[in-house]
Amino acid sequence: DLDANVKLLQNYAENKGYFRAKTTGDTVVKGKRGSAKYIVETGDQYKINSVHFPGDSDTLSKTIAQTEDHSLLKPGDPFDLEVIRGERTRIDAILKEKGFYFFGPDFLLLKTDSTIGNNLVDMYLTVKPETPKQATEIYSINDVYIYSNYSLNSARLDTSKKDEQIYKGYHIIDRKQRFKPYVFEEAMQFKPGDVYNRTDHNQTLNRLINLNVFKFVKNRFEVAKTDSPKLDVFYYLTPLPQKS
Repeated sequence: DLDANVKLLQNYAENKGYFRAKTTGDTVVKGKRGSAKYIVETGDQYKINSVHFPGDSDTLSKTIAQTEDHSLLKPGDPFDLEVIRGERTRIDAILKEKGFYFFGPDFLLLKTDSTIGNNLVDMYLTVKPETPKQATEIYSINDVYIYSNYSLNSARLDTSKKDEQIYKGYHIIDRKQRFKPYVFEEAMQFKPGDVYNRTDHNQTLNRLINLNVFKFVKNRFEVAKTDSPKLDVFYYLTPLPQKS
């Protein structure tokens, strides 16, 4: 594994900003025992000179540019691949709060120019050109469906929209009528017409779980068949057995 370890050490050094690092490895054998020796000549560490956010006029680029003040990438800091990954994750989390449901951190690219001299780099944040259109759109909530008696054994029946009751805009399918409709209204953070955001997504699941009447709580989002980017939301709730 000598060559593999040399490559591993070389990559680690480059990921930490030592772009001119040179790594060598050799084995030393004495009798029936051997040892491996690795030498890493790092050179100078490259540091960030400037960071440039997208300047395009489309909604996605503008939203990304608005996050610049809280960037993890600061001029003067060392180049660090882990920080770059953290920056992409940070931006993705903010975009999820703004309705970009299908966006992901892998759609962001940080181009690095290390030719400016003095061991400095200029960084340019861009959206990859192959990013699908779906990931660049803001999605709002279309319809919310709540199945209050879901079971894996009868999933096909439980996911039928027959006998649904519409209560304040929510589609509630509760054939056994075990729950008052207002219970779901109070738990739901999403309302038809709201822009999707991850906080409301998680809070709704937490509220449903904290009711302590459901054994399993899960949900899914599905692109609605509308002219504008919208999502239908489905909640599948498996009740706990009733107790005396």
